[in-house]
Formats: sequence, C-alpha cells, structure tokens
Amino acid sequence: MKKRKAENSDTEPVNIIPRAKWSEDMEIELLRIRYEESNINNLLLKARNNHDRNKSLITLTSALNLKCASLLTPEQVKDKLHKLKKNYLAHKKDLCETGNKYLPRNISESLWEMMNTVFQERIGLRGTILADSMSNGPTVADELRDESGPLNEIHEGCNTPNAHRTISSIPLSSSKKKMSTIDKLTDVFVQSSEKLTSAFMNIQNQPSESILGKIEKLSENQLDMTKQILETQNNLISLISESQKNLNEAMYALINKLDREDRK
Repeated sequence: MKKRKAENSDTEPVNIIPRAKWSEDMEIELLRIRYEESNINNLLLKARNNHDRNKSLITLTSALNLKCASLLTPEQVKDKLHKLKKNYLAHKKDLCETGNKYLPRNISESLWEMMNTVFQERIGLRGTILADSMSNGPTVADELRDESGPLNEIHEGCNTPNAHRTISSIPLSSSKKKMSTIDKLTDVFVQSSEKLTSAFMNIQNQPSESILGKIEKLSENQLDMTKQILETQNNLISLISESQKNLNEAMYALINKLDREDRK
C-alpha cells in the first residue's frame, strides 16, 4: 500500500487505498453475497423503483467491501454482475451448440460451479437478451418448459431454448394412455353417427301424415302444459295473498294487545 507524505512533517503519513482490482475470489464472494445471503437478496428482489435499487446496490457493495477489504463502487459491482451473467450465458450457449465442455480462460472451475449454483433457473437470463437481475420475467426453467417440455426431457448440460429433446426421454406409458383415449373417443363418435343416421332414415321412411300427426300432438301437449303452469301460478298468487292477509291480522292483534297492556 502506497503512503503519501503529508505537507507538515510533524504529522503521520496518510494511507492511500488503491482502487481495487477484481480477483476470482472476489467474484465468487460477490455471487455468494448477492444470491445466497437472504437479507441482501430479499432487499434487491423487493426493490420497486430506482431509489430502492440504488439503495440495495449500495448495501451489496458495502457488504462485499467489508468481506474482501476492498474499495469498490456500486457501479463496478453492477457492471461485474452483468459481465458474469453474460459470460455464463455465452458458455452455456456454446456448450449446447458445439458440445465444447472446456471453460474459457476467464472462468475457472470454482467460479463456474458458483455461477451454475446462483444463475441456473433464475430471472435475468432471457434467451440472448441479458435482463437486469431485479426485473420481473420468466425464469430459464420456465422458458425451457414452454418450448421443450419438462426439464428432464432436455439434453444434459443444455439450458437454452434451442436444446433438443431425446426420443428416449418421452414416456411410453403416456403415449399409450393418449392412444387409448383417442380410440375410445373415436368409438363413441362412430356409434353416435350411426344412431343419428338410423334416426334420420326412420324419419325419411315415415309418411308425411304421420310426421304431421306427431307435430300436432306435441303442440297439444305444449298447450296443456301452458294451461297447467298458468293455473299453478294463479294458485300461488292466491296463497300468497291469503298468507299476507293472515299476517297483517296477526300483527294488528299483537299491536292491540300491547296497547292494552300499556294502559294497565
């Protein structure tokens, strides 16, 4: 650490803390504090405006500086998080497209392990667009389920929407169940079609006079039912009127009784 001499020789030299450079341990510690310390993670997730986001970012930076004895600014921390996410996504894409399992020079085994722990199935990694970590959006797992089915049907090691499904991963029992259901529905449809065809043929074979007779009979039945409904409605109206009359008489009798008791 450099020391600068003070202008007054009687005073002690002033320590100048240099602007810290990022190391692998600091990057791992940043990811751990950001995603695994519940108080800071909750603070960042609950931020609803720029003021809250800046405040939570300052809290994260302070915790990292205290842990690593460094002097980082919130802007440095924000840029580093963005860069780590970008590197993670780039290698994941390369892994799925080319099958290259070798890590790039700027990512070590321990850092890659931490990246997988904190970035997998988290918001902020949406396809080729790298969103902010506090944004509301679908997770990587949600995008994979929407485009390629359940996660266990994706090639091992591929976590991008372009991952291919393996034929062996499709359950045979599910396919058989679907086929049996389709067969049952087909049988029901055929039977219904046969019944409708038979009924139509019977109607066509009947003479027109017979059909007209049935229509007239149905009309007569409908008239009878309408008359019964009207009679029932009139009876209900009479019953309601009678009940209301009895209720009024009972209320008047009760009022008169109370008046007599008050006079006594």
